[in-house]
Amino acid sequence: RETAAFIRVWDIAQARKVVISTAVREAMDSLHKLGKGRIPDGTLILPKIDGAHLKPARRLHKIVMGPIRGGKLAARNAAVTPEAELKAAAWLQTSQAQELVAGGAKVDSKGGRRRLAKKMVSVLGLSEAAALGLITKFKKKRIL
Repeated sequence: RETAAFIRVWDIAQARKVVISTAVREAMDSLHKLGKGRIPDGTLILPKIDGAHLKPARRLHKIVMGPIRGGKLAARNAAVTPEAELKAAAWLQTSQAQELVAGGAKVDSKGGRRRLAKKMVSVLGLSEAAALGLITKFKKKRIL
């Protein structure tokens, strides 16, 4: 529950554009380093949150992997341009791409995202970061 309180304070600070100190970032990273299933529950009683929300441990992971440790995902998403998205969407409709996705480069399989990204890099001339960002975007849109 302390983790949930920590997450709420983080969210409020972010919403109010408060600069987060290095000590707070290090505390959040050390809490995250405890590992899955080892983050303590605590004893605080918090009011319920209305609407959809992630569990505190998952939210902690998202925060640490995003703004605290460098934000590879943000860089990946920034590399995606609308032109590249249109070009990739058109390429995914081709038979070459359909064969690749159907036979072997399943996006959810181990290494499948990378194989598909490498093919997009070679065929479409995108950066690898842009290709991975597009794959993520297409999975969210359920195109892949």
